[in-house]
Amino acid sequence: MGQLTALAPPVTHRFNAQGIVLGVAVALLLVLVAYPLLWLLLGAFGLPQEFTFDGLDRAFSRTANYTALLNTLELAAGAGVMSVVLGVPLAWATARSDMPLRRSVHALVALSYMVGDVPENVEKGRAALLALSR
Repeated sequence: MGQLTALAPPVTHRFNAQGIVLGVAVALLLVLVAYPLLWLLLGAFGLPQEFTFDGLDRAFSRTANYTALLNTLELAAGAGVMSVVLGVPLAWATARSDMPLRRSVHALVALSYMVGDVPENVEKGRAALLALSR
């Protein structure tokens, strides 16, 4: 058998800014999302006191929960259908044709990602402040 002439360089583990930021982001995600979901799941089974199915029985036996679920599904389906009906032709027109205001449409789409729900949340905050001031 022949000898290895080229050896791999030694692996050095250094902490870099990217690894630290990623680690902090994962830790923050676990604390803000996974931990509350864990307690929600444990609470559904009656833990930490005793293991029961009473929480799940209550959740599935109330008709108000089914009404809320159906409203949520209707809203999600309607929003999805409207997004496809409006978005696909607009995406095709901006990508495959030389429509007027093409750059403006690109800018507005990017702006919608940047702004998100800010106007809605501002309005909710204003309504909450008005309700509290009465």
